Amino acid sequence: MNKKPESLKKSKKLAEDIIGEFDDSGQERLNPVEQLARDLNRAVEEAIQGTDEPWRSSILNMGGGHDEPGLVKLVEYIRLVSFYHVQGGFMQGCPLQFPAEVCRAVIDSRGRVEPWGQCRTCKVLLPESHTIARNKMIKQRFFKNCPVCGSKL
Repeated sequence: MNKKPESLKKSKKLAEDIIGEFDDSGQERLNPVEQLARDLNRAVEEAIQGTDEPWRSSILNMGGGHDEPGLVKLVEYIRLVSFYHVQGGFMQGCPLQFPAEVCRAVIDSRGRVEPWGQCRTCKVLLPESHTIARNKMIKQRFFKNCPVCGSKL
């Protein structure tokens, strides 16, 4: 028998599936998880571009498993802030800026680094270090003034 009709059916089905991934205006249809992943990837890219040198270049050249632990910690912090940027809540839309002072504080910290709050003026997220000593969590805030705008915290 002629197999051409079967291959045409498969091609037509494939074309319908591809067309079904886009709405009438040509925008790609994504489920909420796919949209969050796309938004997060874009935020991470923007955050890396918002990182001061020399750390931006170092991040862009990472790979091969020989990266400095402090740089890995900075990337983890940037990803966490990027997640807060796209996730709902009071931190949503926070600036993705990482000035030299923030990069140095994160890299030099001895513990896990997380955002503890936002500057009231510019809304940038501010890091603090979490370490454990004698079964107690010790939090260390790095700044008394915002490293971006200089406002008192």
